[in-house]
Amino acid sequence: AFEQAHTLKGVCANMGLISLLESVSGITEILRSKSYDGLKEEFEKTEKLYSDTVNKIKELIN
Repeated sequence: AFEQAHTLKGVCANMGLISLLESVSGITEILRSKSYDGLKEEFEKTEKLYSDTVNKIKELIN
């Protein structure tokens, strides 16, 4: 899971998706620490930001 989160973090940085980058960074740090405290909440926040971002991109394309 850490590698996937880290990859998504890099993609967000490359695309300038700052809000999503910050949220994914939170997940990355939780996974890195292996404490997992707050992971569910951070994941839910990231999931919503990701969905919102995809929807905005779709709006721009259409």
